[in-house]
Amino acid sequence: MNENFIGDRPSVRIHHQPGGGSSLGGFLGGSQEDTENVASQESLKSSAGKTATLPKEGVISLQTVIQVEKDYVNQAVSALKRIRMKARKELRCNRFEVFQDHSNPTTLLLFEEYEDYNAVMLHRRQDYTDDFEEALKEINAKTSITTLKTL
Repeated sequence: MNENFIGDRPSVRIHHQPGGGSSLGGFLGGSQEDTENVASQESLKSSAGKTATLPKEGVISLQTVIQVEKDYVNQAVSALKRIRMKARKELRCNRFEVFQDHSNPTTLLLFEEYEDYNAVMLHRRQDYTDDFEEALKEINAKTSITTLKTL
């Protein structure tokens, strides 16, 4: 396993055995049924207004490239570390990794993997996700989101 450029943990995090089920009821204080019908949203928008379409079935992997001005790198890294700490506690978030380009520290990369569409939507509804997006707006960060498919 490789180490993240940002952080001191291995880059792989698995919350349960592959194929094993998990219940979000305890996480949200509700039942599994309550979390299966998350409000529908079919895509995510980058700061440039480009849209990444989310598949409705299967594991969803997202890659976000974040460009920041040199003076704001530390703020962006802090925001990424905060959301990483919280997102990794989500039961159906399989991976949430943060990287920094070794040769260009103003380029940051966020790699996320969720069990399914509802897990992504659950993540998007969290206050800490809103806080993260607001922090990026405040420093005028440019983002580009790509939806990845496992081959």
